[in-house]
Amino acid sequence: MLNATGAEWLRCPVRRIGRGSALHLAVKALKLRLMSVQEIKEQLAALPRNEQDEVIAYLFHLRHAHDREYASQTGRRLEDKDPSHWLPPDAFERELDKKEAP
Repeated sequence: MLNATGAEWLRCPVRRIGRGSALHLAVKALKLRLMSVQEIKEQLAALPRNEQDEVIAYLFHLRHAHDREYASQTGRRLEDKDPSHWLPPDAFERELDKKEAP
């Protein structure tokens, strides 16, 4: 059985359960694991746009974190010093708009 601080269950001293405590963070992570994909989608839809952008960037990072081909290709593009291979900003925007259109 847990006492008020949860110390018996954890077999270690826990001072107070607050928003920043290790126990609070562990419980929060556990709740996330127990959420269905639909629940996660609903929570993401409720986020402000700037926080949704952060999630998108993080998921993009996760998708490509261990992809050596993507890393190699991106590295080559970043190191390309030949301006004839570059897109001007307006052309880049047009290309991006094409990809975003349904």
